[in-house]
Formats: sequence, structure tokens, C-alpha cells
Amino acid sequence: VGGLGRFGHPVLFRLFREPNEPYWWWGQRCVTSEEYQAAYAYTYEYIQSRVDNVLWSFSPCNVSTDPTAAFGDWYPGNDVVDVLAIDRYNPNNLELQTELEADCA
Repeated sequence: VGGLGRFGHPVLFRLFREPNEPYWWWGQRCVTSEEYQAAYAYTYEYIQSRVDNVLWSFSPCNVSTDPTAAFGDWYPGNDVVDVLAIDRYNPNNLELQTELEADCA
């Protein structure tokens, strides 16, 4: 963590991405949304107590599929999120465009 502080420039940290999907040990496959939020807050406090140049990003996946889960249930809170991002994957570019437009609506 000390290296981040010595870097001296803003760092965008995308901690525990896509929690609303079953891909990762920190997401819905293994933990509840409350456990995820607690782990996010713990990590946030640990790092923020040591450096002051980290911007925190929350990035759920496929948000238009279930916006309540993406932005409600799994959202760690305004006090620990600086940047909101979304992830979406689809090898078909036309479908991806439609899905991204729905995610951003």
C-alpha cells in the first residue's frame, strides 16, 4: 500500500469487480451482498488509513438485467465509492451495443 502513496498521483482502484455475478469468490457465488459490502468497507478503511490518492470504483456487470441487485443490493455506499463503472461482455457487437445502451438508460 505504501507504494501507492509514494506514487504521488491519483490511482483508480476497481475493488471486487462484478459482485452481482457468480464469477468471483467475492460475489454472489460465495457471499451475501452484506458480506461483500463489509469486505469492501474493510479494505477501503485499511487502504485509506495509509494513503490519500486512491479513487474507488464500483463496477457491477450486466446492470440492465437486474438494476436493483447491481445498484442497490451490492452497492457498497456513497461514502466508499468515488466512481461508478459498468462491465458488459458479448462477442456479438450488435448485441453488445444494444445491451450497453440498456445498461446506460
